[in-house]
Amino acid sequence: MEDKQEGISRRNFLKVAGAGFIALLGYKLHEKFSNLETKPTFLEVNKGDPLPLKLSGKAELQYVGIDYHESDERLSGRLQIRMIDGKIVSPLPFEEGTSRIRKVGEVLDTTLYKVKKSSKLSDKFTVGVYPNAEPPITGLIRMDLPEDIELYGISVITAPIDYMKEGKLPVELNGNTYYSGVYGSSDRNLKFFGQGFAVGLLSEDTKKFEVLGYVNDARALDVVS
Repeated sequence: MEDKQEGISRRNFLKVAGAGFIALLGYKLHEKFSNLETKPTFLEVNKGDPLPLKLSGKAELQYVGIDYHESDERLSGRLQIRMIDGKIVSPLPFEEGTSRIRKVGEVLDTTLYKVKKSSKLSDKFTVGVYPNAEPPITGLIRMDLPEDIELYGISVITAPIDYMKEGKLPVELNGNTYYSGVYGSSDRNLKFFGQGFAVGLLSEDTKKFEVLGYVNDARALDVVS
């Protein structure tokens, strides 16, 4: 979507569409695609765009402005909002073993969780955070998850990476793949999708969330109750 289309700004579109997004929160969208069924499209969340999110421990939704720490557009991965027939729909939760048409960075639920490094990981293990949720490639900037500051996370679709080394990584099958046997930058090059987090910093005063990067295995983080 262009920044302005038919006199409606992108930001206003997100806010109006977000009202429908909020209204659909209790609705579970089941997808069994055939060639005749509508496939999802995705709305990219740009810097400054508002998202209706529920902060950990709070019942009500509120608009939170999204920012991105990575300034290089070639590296920075954007959050993605699921749409059907041009309308924002309720996030579709991750379900291991199912076949789904997804987008890397796709938001899986509307809660902004307070998170920290998993207690199951050793003190010597550092959790990798990448500027986008695609497969890490040679030369891609990686940072260690900060452990001395308060972090928040949005549950998202990522390329699957087994941080835990437990031998079995929860994945969904890519229902729209042209898998070539190698990782690529396109969602269609992924045979499987994983569940991870977009992690970052929340300013409750300004209601802004800065995405520092992506953790490609949700199990590597504990949600702080």
